[in-house]
Amino acid sequence: MPFALRWRLRAACRSVADRQSCITFATRSGQLETHPHEVRAYALRLICYPGQERSFHAKCRNIELALAAVDGVLIAPGEVFSFWRLVGRPTERAGYARAADVFGENAGFEGRGALCLASTLLYNVALLAGMEIIERRCHSVDSYGDRRYFELGRDAAIEYAYVDLRFRNPHPQPLLLSARIVGDQVVARLHSPTPLEVDATVDVRATIVAEERRILARADRRVVTSRGAWGDVAFSSHAAPWLAGGRSRERIDADTIVPAPASGAGDHR
Repeated sequence: MPFALRWRLRAACRSVADRQSCITFATRSGQLETHPHEVRAYALRLICYPGQERSFHAKCRNIELALAAVDGVLIAPGEVFSFWRLVGRPTERAGYARAADVFGENAGFEGRGALCLASTLLYNVALLAGMEIIERRCHSVDSYGDRRYFELGRDAAIEYAYVDLRFRNPHPQPLLLSARIVGDQVVARLHSPTPLEVDATVDVRATIVAEERRILARADRRVVTSRGAWGDVAFSSHAAPWLAGGRSRERIDADTIVPAPASGAGDHR
């Protein structure tokens, strides 16, 4: 089956499942003037890795388009933010350029390239603002080693129609998201109409495993398997006021990431 057709079929299946689950997604826009109080902010550097020099401009363009699609979205109490529902399919017709990308362990240049940096940015600002993470997946391969743009256990990989980033607003106030490129950084902020104190922290403990193993991962209780003899396992825990019993700890993930292929220089899933 052609990949484009599989995309459409998968997207249709997810749409039906979403309607059946009665999820209320954030789709409305808000104004910063009515949400003057910054709840949390997070930033990541835009890095041009070796081998990406020719596609770095395309990488920045893709990120800029994705962030423009989510910039200004208003997430009301109980509503769910969905990256792909707001960004849409990242096609060349929509303005996305071919940039470094890896699907599984296959490196290449695709229109969807570099968008995982945008989703990782949004995932982290959501964590720090005490949002309830509904869907998130780690990268399958450690593309850059010590030069990675994210901390192990704090990344969010995405693939249109297959892997989304979703989080719910558990607070009594609506939160306005702002996200854009500022100089050599991407910056995301969440704003509230009145002061909102959020005491949320994220702790990551990384270890090395020496043999292939199965680990229990994420709130959906799926089991994932490492695909290499050596890999980093990042155990992430989240402390946020919306958890049961006030401020308590919850393990939000246990990610297995294997070393990148020798020629890899893209965004891995």
